[in-house]
Amino acid sequence: MVGYFRLAQWRELRDIGKWTRRHMRKCFWQRWHSQKGRWKALWKLGLRGRGLQVAASGVGAWRMAASTHVQRALTKETLNAYGFVIPWELAPSH
Repeated sequence: MVGYFRLAQWRELRDIGKWTRRHMRKCFWQRWHSQKGRWKALWKLGLRGRGLQVAASGVGAWRMAASTHVQRALTKETLNAYGFVIPWELAPSH
């Protein structure tokens, strides 16, 4: 379906996938509300040690979604397990 009109490039879709995952991570960050909630959620996702210090961060959710620690906690596989699947990433690459 993507190649039907030959307007989309796979690289552009890959970039949209990255942006979508970052947006999902931002939504998770906002949903956790407080420092305590973020700490608990990151702990449950397997983040330990210094990585948990990001829970106290005061920067915005969009910026936190790009942080290494949040990406390590909410990996592509974790997001997929929650049901946030990007369809064109499931298709075998050509």
